[in-house]
Amino acid sequence: MKSEQKLIFQFMLRYVAHAAIMTAIPSLISRALNKPIDVAYIFAMCALAAWMTAKWLVSTHVITDRKE
Repeated sequence: MKSEQKLIFQFMLRYVAHAAIMTAIPSLISRALNKPIDVAYIFAMCALAAWMTAKWLVSTHVITDRKE
């Protein structure tokens, strides 16, 4: 697998893992307590997962946040 393809796969896997953990656990708890969860919370957690993944890419110098 080429390094770019491997990197894209790592990016997607990391995002999916973050989003799954950050949305699935609260959803399971809300179902167990029979309390509905706000859809905005799910969207917010997915956005936060995307931000965390982007910060990981910047910190590993895959992408840079500085102007050249």
